Amino acid sequence: PINGMRGCYLSTDYEDKFLFVAGYHDGKLTVLRLNEDGSIGSITDEIFHKGLGTAAERHYRPHINCSRMSHDNKYLFVADQGMDHVNVYRVDHNKGTVKLADVLRGDIDSAPRHVKMSKNGKFVYIIHEVACNITVYTYEERIVKNGKVETKVIFGYENIFKRTVYQRCNSGNYCSNYRFAFINCVSTCIRGNT
Repeated sequence: PINGMRGCYLSTDYEDKFLFVAGYHDGKLTVLRLNEDGSIGSITDEIFHKGLGTAAERHYRPHINCSRMSHDNKYLFVADQGMDHVNVYRVDHNKGTVKLADVLRGDIDSAPRHVKMSKNGKFVYIIHEVACNITVYTYEERIVKNGKVETKVIFGYENIFKRTVYQRCNSGNYCSNYRFAFINCVSTCIRGNT
């Protein structure tokens, strides 16, 4: 029921209303409604990422590798390795649709692969496979003081892990030797400090 899309990553919202399928080979995000019995219902939205990357082979077109909800269940983070960015979509929980709210751009040929939020929901961690680094963003909503209650999502870039990771990668060792250590570091930081 996903229109021929070859998915590589599954996630749900925090109310188990929707299933998000990330498609690596076709750069497609598919949103499916979940029935109360847990079975998969109809497709509610389909988004093809578009654009041309910088390198031949893997990074010349969109490759979605991960889709994760924010802990407040408002935004879906979708990592696109081919385009070197993470699209942030606002989720309409009534219609089951997504609308682009922001783009977190990575360095050229960085290849963002996975997204993880801290347990308290204040930090967004993005691991970049090719650049062999982790970027950290703060995540919060603020009330705009204009007489109306409006919220804006604020993403502030933090360069916490990047220097350490680059030093290890530039030491002459092949970066992939350290990838699992970086993933464990993020998991430890998320569980322990935030």
